Amino acid sequence: MANQEGTHPLVKRVLKPILDQLTQGAEPSRLALAATLGGLIGLIPILGISTGLGIAVASIFRLNHVVFQSINYLVYPLQLVLFPVFLKLGGKILGGEVMEFDMNLLRAEFSASIPDFLSKYGVIGAKATFIWLLASVLVGIPLYLGLRFGLARMKKELP
Repeated sequence: MANQEGTHPLVKRVLKPILDQLTQGAEPSRLALAATLGGLIGLIPILGISTGLGIAVASIFRLNHVVFQSINYLVYPLQLVLFPVFLKLGGKILGGEVMEFDMNLLRAEFSASIPDFLSKYGVIGAKATFIWLLASVLVGIPLYLGLRFGLARMKKELP
């Protein structure tokens, strides 16, 4: 749904800040890296750590925090969709228990005892995170290259 100015909210909140950064002299390769890593970290199958991890990664690599966190937040719904996929693939590919995803059960067990939760689900979570890491490399490289190319073209067309 468009706002009063006729601009789609997604364009206004995501694309416009990136274009603004380009007009202010930001390098397309750095913005592409911020967007790519922001998106990939936003999908990590450990709920609740993507913002903190994102701040750390963006700081270490001196990436644009606005772009990084904007994309990180944008992919949050996809993180919830992919979370059970990473859990199941971790068990199937790496062996061991294949966990059925039940957010209410996980929340209740986490609230009851964090040490017991980590003891019960730590290995499953580690396997899911390993699958996410592999998928991030496979998806991240072409995503970064595509974004870098697209942003470089956009920068050339800016006034």
